[in-house]
Amino acid sequence: MMYLTTSGNLWVRGSVTEASSLKWKENIRNFEEKVLEKIVKIPIRRFRRKDIGIEDIGIIAEELPEELRVYDNNGEVVGYNLSKLVIYLLKTIQELYYEIEKLKGVAK
Repeated sequence: MMYLTTSGNLWVRGSVTEASSLKWKENIRNFEEKVLEKIVKIPIRRFRRKDIGIEDIGIIAEELPEELRVYDNNGEVVGYNLSKLVIYLLKTIQELYYEIEKLKGVAK
């Protein structure tokens, strides 16, 4: 079951699945870009939502790395790609893991 509220919230009973099977992809290669520096620079903001007038916390699309932003047909930033943000966060965890492993080696 899924429904969209009048305030713009999407409610899903169950899970959201992104098509990610090999059968939908080609030219697969490793993502080697370092993203830790980009992620740690993203400010976490408090704000009042203009549409429903409530206080909230979150991020501002215009303050994100360009490749995470979503644009409308007029070229205006309207949001961000949550799936790509999750991938950036996974990559950040990997980078931190390897840094910790390097430091452990030095500390032994």
